[in-house]
Amino acid sequence: MNRKAILASGFGLLLAATAVHAADFSYTAPGGLIPQIPAGGTQGFANFPLFMNGEVPQITSIELVLTGLSHTQPEDLDIYLISPFGETVEIMTDKGDGFALVNANFVFNDTVVPIDVGVPLPADGLALTAGTYDTEDATGGLPKYIGNSGGTDAWELIIIDDSLSDQGNLVSYTLRGTFVPEPASLLLLGVGGLAALRRSRHAS
Repeated sequence: MNRKAILASGFGLLLAATAVHAADFSYTAPGGLIPQIPAGGTQGFANFPLFMNGEVPQITSIELVLTGLSHTQPEDLDIYLISPFGETVEIMTDKGDGFALVNANFVFNDTVVPIDVGVPLPADGLALTAGTYDTEDATGGLPKYIGNSGGTDAWELIIIDDSLSDQGNLVSYTLRGTFVPEPASLLLLGVGGLAALRRSRHAS
């Protein structure tokens, strides 16, 4: 194989390395009690951490799944997701009026390409039922995490109960979606392939 052909093959490997398809990720963390407002307090506060341990270098899509959400007065709940880098998404606030939730599952997905899989949350005063919804966030929603890494510090699901005389629980929550490897790693893979081809040329 002549030098031009070897170089062309090497650059072909480099381009192929950078065309790696996105892989799936899914991380689940336990939930727990959503506490009532303590005596003398103004809100009940639950913070549920989740770690990706640096295993998601670049997020390309993401959705939040709440599993087994129960509450006697869901309209008292304010739910937020905070990334390890301090970016906050308002998931939902004050939804469900007086209709209790019992072990309900929710998916929050703000993706609009190729299709919009979520629908708006019900208007205030209407019942909240299990389903797939858009978040209430007005600053970009879950897509503002796209392009970021999953981080090594904790993601935090914050649930606030802002009214007295009710209680609730969350079984677990999941962050899932797709990611791609770091560009630097892909570049090294392509360069390594090019070097191997050069060694092969010198050996022949």
